[in-house]
Amino acid sequence: WAVANLTRLFQLRGEVSASQMLRDFVWSKHLVGGPDFASQPDLRWPPRVLIPGVLALRYAENPGAAGGLLGWLPPEIKEPLFNITGALALLFVVGLSLQVPRQNTPALAALGLFAGGAASNGLDRILHGYVVDFLDQRWYPAAVSPTLNLADLAILAGLGILLGVGLFQTRRKAKAKPPAAGA
Repeated sequence: WAVANLTRLFQLRGEVSASQMLRDFVWSKHLVGGPDFASQPDLRWPPRVLIPGVLALRYAENPGAAGGLLGWLPPEIKEPLFNITGALALLFVVGLSLQVPRQNTPALAALGLFAGGAASNGLDRILHGYVVDFLDQRWYPAAVSPTLNLADLAILAGLGILLGVGLFQTRRKAKAKPPAAGA
């Protein structure tokens, strides 16, 4: 199925690069919910450019997960799937936070950011059936990047801090190990 669709895209767009075709396929309705979600502004609220070519405010109703992923699923499948996975993620984070020593403030703050962002997006999804995204950012001029909201940024910041804490603790433990006997 994927090979046939990619081949068809390639045949239709002979002048387009392979990376552009792959981007178009990923943002097609089969994986993310359509290129319209990723690139077209809602005409009711025109985008406001904050940093030309880098950051704009744009209203977008995201019916899917991160970046619109699985937004094309029918509501009777999507809503329970997102609600159950969101609840499980929150339970996992709460359980994990109970295991973290109280002195590890960065890890606890990171878990709080993650839980707060997940809860906020989950509440939006339960109340409205979608999450409102508004931060339209471009990391690379030719790339399509998802529109985000503050909850998404909290989740990403929490994950980044957890990664940093994990790397720092791993290095500290490696330095603290005494040399092996006979070395």
